[in-house]
Amino acid sequence: MENHFNADKIPEFLYPFKEGEKNHRIVYTDNVIADILKKRFSDFFYADDISDFANFASDESLGLVLFALAPFEKDLNTLELFDTLCGLIQEAGKKTQNPCVFIKNKAPGILFNTNSVDYLKKTASDIRKKFTQKTEKEAIAAISYHPCINYRHKNLSENGLKALIHASMLEDKIAVFDSVSLNVSSDDFFQKKDIENAIAELEKGLLLDSRDYNILNSLGVCFAAKKDFDRSLSYFEKAYETSDKKFIMPLYNQGLIHYLQNKISTAEKIFLKALEFSDNFYEIPFYLGKIKFDQKNHKQALEYFLMAESIKPESATVLNYLGEIYLMGNDLENAFLVYKKSLKFLPDNPYALSAIGFIYYMKGENREISRTFIKESLEMEPDNPLFKKRFELVSKENYNDETESSQKLFKN
Repeated sequence: MENHFNADKIPEFLYPFKEGEKNHRIVYTDNVIADILKKRFSDFFYADDISDFANFASDESLGLVLFALAPFEKDLNTLELFDTLCGLIQEAGKKTQNPCVFIKNKAPGILFNTNSVDYLKKTASDIRKKFTQKTEKEAIAAISYHPCINYRHKNLSENGLKALIHASMLEDKIAVFDSVSLNVSSDDFFQKKDIENAIAELEKGLLLDSRDYNILNSLGVCFAAKKDFDRSLSYFEKAYETSDKKFIMPLYNQGLIHYLQNKISTAEKIFLKALEFSDNFYEIPFYLGKIKFDQKNHKQALEYFLMAESIKPESATVLNYLGEIYLMGNDLENAFLVYKKSLKFLPDNPYALSAIGFIYYMKGENREISRTFIKESLEMEPDNPLFKKRFELVSKENYNDETESSQKLFKN
């Protein structure tokens, strides 16, 4: 497949938080609110980590419960909500004779000299319930504990904050620090292209749960990003086997590894196997269509691309492939409709602009519009050989340079 069809992001490796699925939202305090709360709640200890608490830092068993707020309407007063939440935390701290803490000026909580998860969860649930009764809003709660694999005392607060982000993604808004928390944290590093720290988080996650196939799959994605395809493939295979062959993401990812290594026959077999088990991922029929397209089997390619479009109709890349097949078959009407739809989802799509301009040229109508579209696509990608060829073709005739832009001409 030539590069000029890749209008938007070509489907890549699948992992749990791909394409905004990890839409966690959480409301912390800021420094201003934290400073006000310091004066209001003098019983709270403010620190970066629990090593500041000498009496507790040496204890063998520790538990930390942290809180934040779930998103709420902008017109509500954040300070008032945190004031209510901190009052409930302080009340519980005094009742259990445990210190109240404020970690990194972000999240209030209670430090316990027990790591009983059941006890900590009950405490967190009681505070959340009272907060909702008082405010009709929702608090997020997270629990971390010590000892926990090879973490030190000072990691307790850091792990609690990671678990808070994890909790914000859950329906019941409460989480205990675990391998999923580390997978979420790893994804934050991954999105910042900090692959080494992403891998480090995932490897710790395996220490917590060696059979977490999401962790194994994410490790495969990280090593693929490093171009270490052998290691990546081993993690994808292990993730698939560990899931009792029910987790489709690593199976598709295996296919993509082989595809990237130009082992097309193996990739196709794996994609077909993945398609048997799932019709939820547009990436699977997309790559099957891409393989058939490259083999010039346009009839089968069309079937797969139509399947991919039915799953993800807003993908400009899928639509561009569909449009190209229609264009190659001289089906100008369907090609026009598909490229028009592509522009709807990706307005600055030079490939669709060029193709639509060329369709106008082929139909012998709207010559000025034809030149406008093709000219705009060439301005976006001046080195694209196909755009150059089309522009040279339409420039052989005289046009009015004062034509409206394609955005105005084609906004509907």
